Amino acid sequence: MDRKSTAASSIPYDPVAGAEFMTCLEMEKISEKLKILDYDKDFILASKIRPLHKHYFAIVSNPGEQFFVFTSLSAWLIRKCGGKFDQPQEFDDPNASIAKILDFLRSINVVIDFPPSKLKQGVGEQATFVLSNLCDQAIKVSRFEFKKPYVIEDDVVEEEVHEGDIELILEKVESEMMADYLSDDENDEELIKVDDLSRNVNRGSRTYYNQENVAKPNLSVESWKLELERVLPQLKVVVKTDSREWRSHLEQMKQFKNTISGASSGIQGQLESFHKHVGQSMEKINTREKFLNTQLEPHLAECRKAMNALETMKSKFKIQNEGVSEKTRILNRLSEDLDGLKNQMQERGASMTDGTPLVTLKKNLAKMKSEMMLMDIAIAEYDNNIIGNKLRDKALMLQVEFGAETQQTRLI
Repeated sequence: MDRKSTAASSIPYDPVAGAEFMTCLEMEKISEKLKILDYDKDFILASKIRPLHKHYFAIVSNPGEQFFVFTSLSAWLIRKCGGKFDQPQEFDDPNASIAKILDFLRSINVVIDFPPSKLKQGVGEQATFVLSNLCDQAIKVSRFEFKKPYVIEDDVVEEEVHEGDIELILEKVESEMMADYLSDDENDEELIKVDDLSRNVNRGSRTYYNQENVAKPNLSVESWKLELERVLPQLKVVVKTDSREWRSHLEQMKQFKNTISGASSGIQGQLESFHKHVGQSMEKINTREKFLNTQLEPHLAECRKAMNALETMKSKFKIQNEGVSEKTRILNRLSEDLDGLKNQMQERGASMTDGTPLVTLKKNLAKMKSEMMLMDIAIAEYDNNIIGNKLRDKALMLQVEFGAETQQTRLI
């Protein structure tokens, strides 16, 4: 025991292998939950998808197909839970599908502690975590209840004695008894050995009788036979048939072996003749195949040449097609530039032929002339006023000077 314990303790623990094992166990639980939700009828048949084995989302086999099946199954479970999720398509955006699934999990209070990129393969611990929570919510919504398991007990059948049951009638006991009785002399009054009779009737009994306590019988052979025939139906050992008994299986195997050996004796010759006929047919087919190969060899050589020429023409066509596509791109770019120039020229021509700006210019020029005329009149009026004021001031000055001169002359 110590060696085994030390050997077991010396084996290093591999956390990766342990995580994969736990993922497989979780996937088996998910398979059982999906069976409860009848996904075989509602999902597999409706989506026309192959049935999923119990480790489908635990082991990577085909990431593209597994991710599509993962999103489809998640969408079906979300609809089972009462949410809205359209059936995803094969070329949908994976990030959008994963975001919808995680949003629904958060809405049912499921904590997400891993990045969404972990679900892009559709397999692994994170995928089984998502599916397990969705299955639990779907089962909860469907109001499915788990009950305690109960064991169906086998009905106890009372043993009944029928003529068809297997019976072990103690014929050997009877023959031994009769032989012991007839071997004695009829005139000899030897005692019947009751212990030998009881030993033959009941092998398991260890009770022996003392010959001294046994009374001497006074019976004839005929009366003994009559008594034996009377009690013989009671000396039956009924063996209850059991399908699990190995002896019954052994008897069935012997019967089947005898049946097979009896049938194979007649079929063996037919099989040998059939084998011979098939061998001859195969030889004929091989010879015909060789003949056809020799006849079709030149035609096959021509076909190979034609195929090689076709391949060369395809390569040339591919090269020319690439040049044409490049020139087509250049032509499209030049056509776009030409269209732009045409639009510019049309806009400029429309603006040059349009007389609206000239009319507007003339109106503005006439308005400016009228405004200039009004300004000239206002200027002339202001000049007139200024000149009038100057003359008035000058006249006043002359009057003042003339008045001063006349006053001086008067004083003189």
